[in-house]
Amino acid sequence: MLLGIVVFTAIIVGVQWLLDQARSPKAIVAIVVLTFAIVVYAGYERLVERRNPKEVAPKRMVRLSILGLLFGFVIFSITIAIIALAGDYHITGKSWSTALLVAFIGLLAGAAVEEVIFRGFIFRTCRDLWGPWTAIAISAVVFGALHAFNPHATAISSIAIAVEAGVLLAVAYAVTESLWFPIGIHAGWNYSESTIYGTNVSGITVHETLFSSETVGPDILTGGSFGPEASIVAVAVCLVAALALAWSRRRIA
Repeated sequence: MLLGIVVFTAIIVGVQWLLDQARSPKAIVAIVVLTFAIVVYAGYERLVERRNPKEVAPKRMVRLSILGLLFGFVIFSITIAIIALAGDYHITGKSWSTALLVAFIGLLAGAAVEEVIFRGFIFRTCRDLWGPWTAIAISAVVFGALHAFNPHATAISSIAIAVEAGVLLAVAYAVTESLWFPIGIHAGWNYSESTIYGTNVSGITVHETLFSSETVGPDILTGGSFGPEASIVAVAVCLVAALALAWSRRRIA
């Protein structure tokens, strides 16, 4: 597992560096990184682990990716709607540009890279060794810990990320045995949070957004400078979503 993560990360970083040196357009960089993420992972699993990586089989790619994108959009929309109903989120403007499409491709590539590492390598390996519940706990803790290095991160934001995203995305993988579903959820959530609703995503501010917005009120409800992911609302919505997914397939025992 560790060797796979090192090899995978080195190749992805190397490819992105070469593309950046060539001054490639952002959309091209994202598409190439996305493609390499899946191909390198599948190749490593076949050549090194000697197994068929069914979790990235193209047969279910379109259906599960779209389903995941919609799922991610819906649960974040519910999250921001609750914060808005509390009077803590306000839309201040609206604009459209092709940069919004480029942002989607970039966030999809980023989601693919993270899901390969955290669910493809870490969760799957830990599940095979110690079972699904232990694997969920380990992958979620590592996922939250690494987000502690993001801008405006706090202990609360790291715990929130671990509990909401770490658990939800691991469950999404477990119930489908596919990376396409958590990749879709991850990208759909991040795109909604940043590019559609105009809030910070994991502490990062996105300037090209569909809606300009402002959040006011206590950090426990809004997530503060880190973004809604650090709010109790997001934690609650994602945990309910994870339970719903687990119940719908009853794969985790």
